[in-house]
Amino acid sequence: MLKFNLIILSILSLFFLSKNVMALNASSMTACSSTGNVISAAAGANLGYCRFTPSKYEVAIFEMGVCTANPMSGNSFDRTVCSTTFTASDTTNGFSYDMVDALDGTVELTGTSTKPAVGTYSFPYVIISNTVTVNGSFSNGATTYYGLANGTVDTSGPTADHDSALITFGPNTACDGEYLGASADNGTINAYLANSSLVKRLSSDYAGSGSDGCGSSDTKRLVGVMSLATPINITNNTINFKFTFNIRNYGTQFIETGGDNVPDLISQGPFGGFFSTVEGQPQ
Repeated sequence: MLKFNLIILSILSLFFLSKNVMALNASSMTACSSTGNVISAAAGANLGYCRFTPSKYEVAIFEMGVCTANPMSGNSFDRTVCSTTFTASDTTNGFSYDMVDALDGTVELTGTSTKPAVGTYSFPYVIISNTVTVNGSFSNGATTYYGLANGTVDTSGPTADHDSALITFGPNTACDGEYLGASADNGTINAYLANSSLVKRLSSDYAGSGSDGCGSSDTKRLVGVMSLATPINITNNTINFKFTFNIRNYGTQFIETGGDNVPDLISQGPFGGFFSTVEGQPQ
C-alpha cells in the first residue's frame, strides 16, 4: 500500500508579502537577526520582513497529487491532467496538524491514499488552507518580541495563537492571487490562492474596500504546484510519496510597517517544500 507523509524540514522560501502587484515572482526574505536590527527594511520602502521558526504552525492539508501539466494554468484546477494521491478524511476542514510537533520528522496523513497510475509526472501539487495558526517569539539581544492573537507584536507578551489568513500575495489594496517561480530543489514552485472550489482568485476579485485583498469570505485555499526539472516516476515498486514541508527558519514572519526595523506584525511565513518518492524492493 502506498503511504503519504509530510516531512517537516527547511528547504526553500516563498515571500508572501511584496510591494509589487499581480502575479508576483518569488523573492527572498532574510532571517530575523538576534543582534543589531531584528529586521532590515526594504530599500525605498516602509515595510520590512524577516523569517523565523515558530513555536506553532498548524495548517490544514486537503489534497495531494501528481499531474502531467500545471493544473492551475487556467482559471481553475484542472483535474483531467492529474491523479489524486491523498484526500483528507474531513473534506470540509482538511487534515490539521501542528507541524512544529514533528519538526525534522514525518507526519502520516489521515485520509484516503491512492496510488496513481504508473508513469512520469512533472507537476506534483498540494492543496492546503490559506489560513495557518502561528505562535512565536524571537529574541534580539535583551529584547524579546512576542506575536499576539490579533497579529500585532509587543515586547511584554505572552505569545498567543494567531490565525493568519493569506488573502493576497501583495498589498491588501489589490487582489494578487498568484505567486510564481520560487526556486526549489529540483525545479520551481508556484502558489495560487483559490476559493473552496479551487477557482483562482483574480485581480477582478479585489474586494474594493481598501484592505481586503482577494476577500476573506471567498479566499479559502492555497494550491502549491511544483514544476520539476527531473520528473517523479511512479513505478510498480513505489511505496511512499512525500511532501517536504518547510518551517525551520521560514514558518513565521515579522513585519515592520514604520521603517524603524522593529517588528509590528506577525503572520504565517513563507510556504515551501518539495515532493519525492520512495521505492521498495521489486516484487
